[in-house]
Amino acid sequence: MELKEIRRLLLLNWKWLITVPFLLGTSILFFMLHGQKRIYESDTTLYTGIASGYSITGNAELDYYATGTAFDNLIALIDSRETKEEVAIQLLATHLTLNKEDVRYLNASSLENLREILPEALRVFLQAHDVNTTYRNVMSYYKADNRNEIYKLLNSEEAFYSFNALSNIHPSRIKDSDVIKVAYESSDPAICRHTLELLTEVFIQRNRLLREGQTNSVVDYYESEAKSAYEKLADAEQRFLAFNNQNQIINFEEQSKNISSHRESLYTDYTEVEMLYVAAISALSAIEEKLSTRSMTTLSSNELLDLRSRVTGLTSQLVDIELLGKSDASKSPSAQSIDLKADLEKTTGNIRQKLGEYYEQTHSIGGIPSQGLLDEWVKNVILVEEGAAKLEVMNKRKKDFLNEYQRMAPLGAALKQIEREIELAEKEYLSILNSLNSSRLNQQNIALTAPLKIIDPPYLPVKPKSSKIVFLVLLGSIAGFISVASVILGRELIDDTIKNPSRAAKKTGLAVAGIVPNITKRHSLTATSVEDQALSDLASQLILKSIDSPLDGPFVIGFISPLKGEGKTTVINKLKAKFGSLNIPTVSYHPKDASMAKRLTSLDTFYYKRSHFAGMGLSQSEKNPVGGQSSKMVLVEFPPITDNIFPFNMMAGLHLIVVTVRSNREWLPSDKRAVDAVLKVANVPVEIVVTGVSEHYCEDYLGYSHGR
Repeated sequence: MELKEIRRLLLLNWKWLITVPFLLGTSILFFMLHGQKRIYESDTTLYTGIASGYSITGNAELDYYATGTAFDNLIALIDSRETKEEVAIQLLATHLTLNKEDVRYLNASSLENLREILPEALRVFLQAHDVNTTYRNVMSYYKADNRNEIYKLLNSEEAFYSFNALSNIHPSRIKDSDVIKVAYESSDPAICRHTLELLTEVFIQRNRLLREGQTNSVVDYYESEAKSAYEKLADAEQRFLAFNNQNQIINFEEQSKNISSHRESLYTDYTEVEMLYVAAISALSAIEEKLSTRSMTTLSSNELLDLRSRVTGLTSQLVDIELLGKSDASKSPSAQSIDLKADLEKTTGNIRQKLGEYYEQTHSIGGIPSQGLLDEWVKNVILVEEGAAKLEVMNKRKKDFLNEYQRMAPLGAALKQIEREIELAEKEYLSILNSLNSSRLNQQNIALTAPLKIIDPPYLPVKPKSSKIVFLVLLGSIAGFISVASVILGRELIDDTIKNPSRAAKKTGLAVAGIVPNITKRHSLTATSVEDQALSDLASQLILKSIDSPLDGPFVIGFISPLKGEGKTTVINKLKAKFGSLNIPTVSYHPKDASMAKRLTSLDTFYYKRSHFAGMGLSQSEKNPVGGQSSKMVLVEFPPITDNIFPFNMMAGLHLIVVTVRSNREWLPSDKRAVDAVLKVANVPVEIVVTGVSEHYCEDYLGYSHGR
């Protein structure tokens, strides 16, 4: 469908396009104004500091995703059912404490509305001298069950205290700022402001408790874990201390090194002493072999044996002091060592003295031992005794070292295990302590930053909001216009009737000779009526065809139609009148019909009988029946093609066949078959005339044909 045709359709139906939108807009206006209350709006803004606020931890890099999530959480908290529940109950409690209108909280009509929705007995039961007590009474009553009046009120459609009323709270973030704007609409300006005030208090309090509650839980957890980790560390350290005390450990590493070092030194010293001892014994045995038997008897005297035994004792004591550090408590080891060395020197001197005395008594020229051998003997005796004493002491030391080594060896693994436990416990404790410190820092940071700051407190609205009635009326009118236009265009699209000349040519496949308008009212078109213009155009086309015909005699045109009532008779009569006005002699022939004969009675109108059906057409006299005057045009009307008897034989004398068809009907397959049958019989041009064409289609066709 072309744009021009759409415009024409809309102009043709302008009454509907105006009436329906007008009625729809008027209806909307009526229903909107009927019982419409004035709506007041107030708002408040709060600073959050989420995106750009400073904190104890410093300004971290901005995370847009986290920031967006934080603002979404705040908006969700405002929109939460629990927040609205708290606000509604506080608002109701405030109003219940009022006995008369208070412009700070509500107007007279709102107070009267409260008295209507809650029974007086319930109001008296809930009311107290102060708002806080009344609030507790209302909350307790509301929480008691879900069938009481307060519960039903909050879940109703009531204008002030219901969840539905508080759904008019609209929180939003102002662009990319740190500010949240909260707007609210209500029919009472005082309630509008007071509701926002309560909402701000409840929201700030809930946000603070929510954020602090999160950090408090984390801090409590880390404090508990830190206490447990500290106890675990203290227990490990206590076991470490008890283990060291029990096993006489001061520094295991140093003690182990000392034991190993002393053990190696002892074994080295033991080897040296053992070698000296063996050498001394060998030397002593050699000296004793050189001495005579008498000398040996002298050396074995009781007095010398006592002195030798004393040397052994003194040597043992001296070795104990020097190697083991043993001494009397009354003297220091160095003083006692000096005393023992003096006694040993004295005892050695006594032995030499005794040996000298024995030497003088037993001296003879026959080989008595020399004084030198006795001195060597004394020296080696002392070395032997000293070596024996040292070896004895060293053997004890070796045994002690072995026992100590065997005692210390397994202690290392046990001590390492305890030290690892202490190390792990210490790391765990320090890690938890670090997390605890971070949590406490975050807790303190939240305590400082969590409270939201009110930038603009709620204000009392003075003027109601501008109504949307004009917009709704306009929208309804536009919707009505679009609906009507859609119906008009939709009907046009699904309309499959012949409708206009161009569609007639397309559907029938025949050339259009002309049209007959369906005139509802007269209007001029190029100084001529549409009907006259259409008839003139059709007559002109037929006259041109008659002039182009090379045959002598009148130009015979046959008018046929697939069905009855297609306008053949009307077209013939109008053409005959038009030709008459142009001084073109014209006669018409119609099938014999009594009713038609009564209506068509003139000298140039004739009827053919059924006998003509058997002939070959009209005779020459029938073509020129009027007083011998030669007819220029002969218009022959045929019965509908779909009749049982159609005079195909009469088509032999035709020069042109015109098919008339109504514009307000569809072109059916049966119509096509009927016309095809005529085309097979006729050897003359066949064209179509569309009758009952709407005026707007006539203008297009006549304008085009008029310009040909």
